[in-house]
Amino acid sequence: MKKELVLNVDDLGLHIDTVLAVQELWENKRISTVSLLSTSSILDATIDKLKKIGIPVGVHLILDGDRPILEKDKIPSLIDEQGFMLNDYNAIRKRVKPDEVFNEFSAQIENIQKRGVTVSHLDSHRGFCYLIPKLRKVYRELGRKYNLPLALPENFIFNKTRKLVHGSTDSLIGIYDLEEETFENRFKAYDLMLSKLGKGKHYCFSHPSPPTKSITEYFPDFKIRNNDYAIFLSDEWDNLLKKYNISISSF
Repeated sequence: MKKELVLNVDDLGLHIDTVLAVQELWENKRISTVSLLSTSSILDATIDKLKKIGIPVGVHLILDGDRPILEKDKIPSLIDEQGFMLNDYNAIRKRVKPDEVFNEFSAQIENIQKRGVTVSHLDSHRGFCYLIPKLRKVYRELGRKYNLPLALPENFIFNKTRKLVHGSTDSLIGIYDLEEETFENRFKAYDLMLSKLGKGKHYCFSHPSPPTKSITEYFPDFKIRNNDYAIFLSDEWDNLLKKYNISISSF
């Protein structure tokens, strides 16, 4: 078994300029997949661009902050008084009902499929499907229902899901917050992360975006996104993968 890295770009659908990074990284064979927010207000424009690029597209299942796909009377445990999905982790953990989450997530998947996208995989925005115990079975059953591999953490509690949902990953990794965000510090963090990888298929979340003015104004964490973009395009990143004998892979 080889060391395989499924390098995924999360949060497609938040800002159209992120697609610029996806196109360049894909053309340079630096990334594997993207995952798309079905609730995006720019969903159709984003899908049109992704289709032209030709990269595999997963669904970034979201449970917080956005307007849901389903009507509020069908998912009352998931939404607030304004009709948005809950935004607080503790409220979500306490309130949500698994059957309502299953139905909303099914609607999110089908909302992308009906636009002519062959969905490649599923992952979980902010990791709710991994962190909230009552949602783990929901996530597994979605994989089975749609016959789609899942991004899964290494923890043994997901071994049953790995057996039941073919092609799911052996681990889920990534770098987000650092104490001091610089290119050098982020690269060192990636170096350390990759040095620890064993054999298997590892799913790495990432958020690369180009340093456009619009990205800088839109994302409070634009430095993280800009540095991911710069790192993945760099010769240093290519050399890092070779150093640890890791190949960029897909599902």
